[in-house]
Amino acid sequence: MLNSLVKKSFPGRALEAFRYLRYGQLKWDQSLPLIRMISKEEGEFYSACAHQIRDMNGAMVDLGCWMGATACSLARGATAKKGNGSEKIDRVYAFDRFIWESWMNSQLPKVFCRYLPGESFLPEARRRVEFYHGAVELVRADLKSHVWTGGPIKLLLVDAMKNREVARVITMSFFPSLTEQSIL
Repeated sequence: MLNSLVKKSFPGRALEAFRYLRYGQLKWDQSLPLIRMISKEEGEFYSACAHQIRDMNGAMVDLGCWMGATACSLARGATAKKGNGSEKIDRVYAFDRFIWESWMNSQLPKVFCRYLPGESFLPEARRRVEFYHGAVELVRADLKSHVWTGGPIKLLLVDAMKNREVARVITMSFFPSLTEQSIL
């Protein structure tokens, strides 16, 4: 609804010029560029891993997803064509605190808002993963205390072990759910 209101309020060319200058895009239906802390090759590797195990049972979990680039790489690889031409899309559960910290300030020119340390950027992350049409579920959680109750895990991407306490909880909460042929 907001998109249609904005489209009616601004002349088409002015709106396209603004979006191009601000976000590097021309159309409303294009995905926002991902803010990455991984290389293109790492993203391709994550996609290949997700593709390899897409038919296995279990969840795909991304711990420490930040703006969702790793989760989107997994979602891209997890999409599989069925025999009837339809797509089967596995959901990626992407965990983060989604709290802005001062070390993130170098990314401020690439985001919608000027975040201050301690503020939530969850809406920003949601905008960036919405192109994957529900394949990425962002989960706001403090991994120092979160307990995984989502069943078997077939792929666990861990970028959140930043200190001993978090590493201990992740190991105790998520690792026991890894399946026999899972990817860690």
